[in-house]
Parts: sequence; structure tokens; C-alpha cells
Amino acid sequence: MRSCVMSDRADTTKSSSGNGRRGSVRLRTDFTCRYGNGTGVINSISASGAVIEKAEPLPTVGDEVRLRFSLLEDTLPIEIRAIVTEETETGFEAEFHGLGVRTRKLLRMTIAKALSQADENSDPDDTPILLSLGDKA
Repeated sequence: MRSCVMSDRADTTKSSSGNGRRGSVRLRTDFTCRYGNGTGVINSISASGAVIEKAEPLPTVGDEVRLRFSLLEDTLPIEIRAIVTEETETGFEAEFHGLGVRTRKLLRMTIAKALSQADENSDPDDTPILLSLGDKA
């Protein structure tokens, strides 16, 4: 098992993956990550997983990692079990497993709040993007 400790604040953006899953809302971040003997940066998180970049050493697909982080300033950290689903040139993608109702709700609320704040600051002529929150097709 590895652990991941994330800190710092997040930027807000929307994206959807092209991996055959229904689109998910992702929160762009720059959280510093530590896991076992490795380090990395969480550059995005959704209700179903996270993308970790600048990771050394790289875990392999199928490895289980434990992610521990605070979603909001001055809150207790949450811990999430995740499975590495894909290796990239500089990092990996991990899918969350065994999320409790409270943790899933907290992730969705945090992402929705960040996107709402981003929408308030966006051009009113922008076309809204409707995406699901981490659900699979």
C-alpha cells in the first residue's frame, strides 16, 4: 500500500475523458503527492479518480494506492483507496474504489462548488457543458 498526501489550492476547469466512459467533471489541481517511496503532483481529481503527474517511481497498473488529502482549507483529510488504471509518460491515473457515501458526496460537492465559482467568472455567452459526476457508462 502507498499513501498520497496532497496540499495546496486548486484551479478550476472542466474536461471529459476519451476513454470510453461517460464524461466526468474534473477539478484541476496542483496538489503535492507522496506515496510509499514516491512523489508526484495530483493535477486533476474527479468523483471517480485522479491523475498524478511527475510521479517517481511510477507504480504499475493494478497497484493499490491510498490517497490522503484535504479537499478544502482547514478541513480534516480524507483517505481514499484507489487502483492504478493507466501509466502515462510522467505519471499515472488511479480510479477510486470503496468510497463511502460521505466521501463521494464531499468530492461531488467540492467539484460542483468549484465549477459554479468558475461559471460565475466565465463569459455569459459560453455554451454550458453538461457532464456527469464520475458515473460510468
